[in-house]
Amino acid sequence: MNITVLTTDSAPLLGGIADYLHGLMSSTVGEIQWDLRTTVSGSPEFDQSLSYPVHRFSIAPRNLGQHFGDEFVLFRKFNTLLWLAAKRRRSHAVVKEIIEENNPDVILIARWTRDAHGWCRACREFGIPYIIIAYGLEMVRPLSVSLSSGRKNDLAGAALVFADSRRVAEIVRDMSNSASPVLVMNPGVDLDRMGVVSAESATDELKNMGIDGKFILCLGRVVYRKGFDLAVKVFDLLAENHPDISLVIAGEGEYSRKVMISAEKSQFSERIIMTGRVSDMQRKVLFQECEFYVMPNRPVKGDIEGFGIVFLQANCYGKAVIGGNNGGVPDAILHEKTGLLTDTPVIEPLSQAMTRLLDDSDFADALGAAGRARVAKEFQWKTLSRIFIRGIEKYVDV
Repeated sequence: MNITVLTTDSAPLLGGIADYLHGLMSSTVGEIQWDLRTTVSGSPEFDQSLSYPVHRFSIAPRNLGQHFGDEFVLFRKFNTLLWLAAKRRRSHAVVKEIIEENNPDVILIARWTRDAHGWCRACREFGIPYIIIAYGLEMVRPLSVSLSSGRKNDLAGAALVFADSRRVAEIVRDMSNSASPVLVMNPGVDLDRMGVVSAESATDELKNMGIDGKFILCLGRVVYRKGFDLAVKVFDLLAENHPDISLVIAGEGEYSRKVMISAEKSQFSERIIMTGRVSDMQRKVLFQECEFYVMPNRPVKGDIEGFGIVFLQANCYGKAVIGGNNGGVPDAILHEKTGLLTDTPVIEPLSQAMTRLLDDSDFADALGAAGRARVAKEFQWKTLSRIFIRGIEKYVDV
């Protein structure tokens, strides 16, 4: 089977989408002849380390204000129309080049974006089947009328759509009027990459991050949806009764400043540590050494937590997890089996969940152990990739 991937999000970018794509491709190299075409920059050394070929290309950005006449509304609109026309021709040329060079059985649009809209349209024009992977945010983000219509047409015209959770699958089915088959393929975790760090190295890394003693962990991109500010508010309520516990928030994002202000206002601010961006080694140490992991994701209009791979990553280290009961998170957390789901943004249920894990370490350990066993059984890419293979065999004429 010969599949070409077109994407704007792939390794060496960090994040769930790039990991998802890499895990799928790496686990099926022996069965699928992959050809990755990505707009993400890389290096020859990195590309040679991959188990599949990669071709990197660029798409010219609009760069408002850098073209003659952009300071005037009419000229700016005209320049944008010219850019959109050139972009459409470029999308058409990219797909045509793929067909001529690789003659794939199917093209995989690994993330729907404005650029991917042009690729989907070109696939339909050339009569080549395409598959879309939907992660959530790109399916609910508000768009212009024309682009929103294009998104619906792209989903409806796909030979098959894979969604990373049941909730995202529901959104896709509603949006496309069930014109295309939709299968749920949750993200996978590579247990081999989630290795144990020696006690000495872990101590050194924690010291470098300014962490000493027991701590609750929040880790991820610091955006409003993740709800790390809610964790700060709850910590302010329970810290007095748990004087040996700190709260660590690892990561960065556009909401970092507001979370930091909230932490500084806390009467226990000296026990709230914001590390900023962390290395892969530091991520491992934080998961390994924390008491439990919490991401109180909240429902937000025009945004969604599509799955929450970070919950499984924490489970890999035998840690209990707490997440908001919305979006695709119920796929990642089995309530009272591998972690706890709470109704956010209400504070009280989150406070009860965090206090429960702090006060009952046996229960927390049991959740973490069950989570690790579940990851090993259900969320290895060798297992999940069977969904991908069977879906193509059933729904795509290859």
